[in-house]
Amino acid sequence: MGGPPETASVHRLAACNECQCHYYRQGSAPPTHPMVAEEVQYPPIGAVTYPPITPGLTVTDFLDTSKPLVKSKRDPTKAAGPRFVDESEQERRRIARTQKKVINAVQTSKINGQRMNERRYLRAQYEFEREKKLAEKSIYHKEKTHEWQLRLQNSPFLVDLAGDAERVEEEMVCSC
Repeated sequence: MGGPPETASVHRLAACNECQCHYYRQGSAPPTHPMVAEEVQYPPIGAVTYPPITPGLTVTDFLDTSKPLVKSKRDPTKAAGPRFVDESEQERRRIARTQKKVINAVQTSKINGQRMNERRYLRAQYEFEREKKLAEKSIYHKEKTHEWQLRLQNSPFLVDLAGDAERVEEEMVCSC
């Protein structure tokens, strides 16, 4: 638990010269690949230092337990300490805040009313346009249906051939 070891073991990727394979070699261990005979030492990248271990030292020796770990639970924006504003000034400010709230509420309701009127107008306009398009579509459909009825009124396909054949047979039977 003391400090870090004198030499740290470092894993490095190296390439074999003869077979061109890659292998891992540990800094102070013998080579792990049979083709490698020498070992390369690299400088250390960094070191971690720990404070010396002193027997009999506890947390209370360097940490004051009478003070809280957290600074404060109070809101840092609130004023703490004596108030230098007299009571009449506080009352005046409270009344001014209330009046501002009322004025802002009136303005807000006015703006909301204007927006609501605009929504109603746009919605009525949209519904009118929609009904107008539906009426135009219905009129167009009726006109086209009437036009095709006029075109096809003399068509031989409108005659009921089965009913016509029965009528002709009856006339032939009756006339005999």
